[in-house]
Amino acid sequence: MSRDPSLLARDRLAPQWTSLGTIRAEYADWLRHLAATRLVEGGRPRPTWPLNMQASSELSYDGWRQRIALVLPYLEDSDALAARIAWGELARAPYPTLDVARSRIDATAVTSWLDDSRPESRHAAYTLLLGFVGGPADAARLEQCIEAAWHSHDATNLAAMIGADLELRGPSGVGWVESMYFADRNRTMPEIEAALLALNVHGDANRMCLANV
Repeated sequence: MSRDPSLLARDRLAPQWTSLGTIRAEYADWLRHLAATRLVEGGRPRPTWPLNMQASSELSYDGWRQRIALVLPYLEDSDALAARIAWGELARAPYPTLDVARSRIDATAVTSWLDDSRPESRHAAYTLLLGFVGGPADAARLEQCIEAAWHSHDATNLAAMIGADLELRGPSGVGWVESMYFADRNRTMPEIEAALLALNVHGDANRMCLANV
């Protein structure tokens, strides 16, 4: 039996507590700092990436940036619950707030998570993260993956791959996406929807960033 403390959570509108699992006591300060990001003032960001977890509307733009900075060192941590919390916060964060990851995490670590046997559910968030921390070699690799998906009509993780590639390549990549997915009548609806989602997210992100300048 584990002797580590149990982490309990409760929705403020619900009377009961839920155990999230056990976590070592050394993570207590980190968890307190995460909770404190709710108090950071600023405009409320609009969720822009519909992943498996619903983005929180309670945190401000600056609060989310602080929260992402706090969880980055704990992605794929040796403590399973800490790693799951860190990934969960990354996955539900509004897309523009991920830019705080630049220079804070090594792209080789992110690519290693995408290459090995991490849960597939984490791939979209890590792919988007790579768009903020990667370089030209990562963009070339993403484009190889996108081209392979294009040939097989595979829309799995396609929106995240296109989004990350656009983040790395900039506006010059938009024409490439349009010719690959909108001008080709052989594309399937899931592929077109994935490409549209990536473009829409980038458009929303640009507007949100301008609003918070």
